[in-house]
Amino acid sequence: MATNVAEDRSLQDLVLDPTANVAFQVREYLQQQIVTNVFTPGMRLSENELSGSLGISRQPVREALIRLSEHHLVRALPQRGTEVTRISLSFAISGRFIREAVESAIVERVASRAADLDFALLQDLLAAQRRAAGADDHRRFLMLDDQFHRELARLAGQEMAWRTLGSIKLHMDRVRHLSLEDATSILRLVEQHEAVFEAMRKGDTANAVAAMKAHLGAMLVYLPTLADRLPHFFAD
Repeated sequence: MATNVAEDRSLQDLVLDPTANVAFQVREYLQQQIVTNVFTPGMRLSENELSGSLGISRQPVREALIRLSEHHLVRALPQRGTEVTRISLSFAISGRFIREAVESAIVERVASRAADLDFALLQDLLAAQRRAAGADDHRRFLMLDDQFHRELARLAGQEMAWRTLGSIKLHMDRVRHLSLEDATSILRLVEQHEAVFEAMRKGDTANAVAAMKAHLGAMLVYLPTLADRLPHFFAD
């Protein structure tokens, strides 16, 4: 039987800013909970219960759920409310494909301009990622992972490209949050980031692109095993 979100989370950690767009804040919160698998596939999201827990009207909650359904993170069930979708394998794989194309172009540009760029923030992020691996802190690592890739886009002058990838990579992100089982998994990703960094720093465009493709292509290796192990989390 599907779990109801009200049974799982009190939502007390969400503090809404009444001066900002409430529907956007609710959507961002629910999206984060789904992507990080706190709200798991099949979990029911009730407009009434969410609005009651948050102390707001149903309208912004409804708007948030509509936006999430457009990204295939939730689906409406006739007469039964809304539930979190399973992770779409096809969406995750397509998101990885698009991300590889964009980020390969990004690291190629960064490597070609290496002599004129400041890589200090990337170095700090890599050091922080190693500390997260040492602490086996999955959530912090994934936050630092996104910061690393966002900084690459900034160095390439392509911050808009990274923002555009945000919605494209949502199902890939759900897979990422399932795949990190231990510090060894995190450390492997840190080493991949370091390979990308070293090639870019040296201005080696070919190896920078190859390292990025190897990094993002790793998902294709572990995804079938993950889907076999957690079939209730995946669709198609």
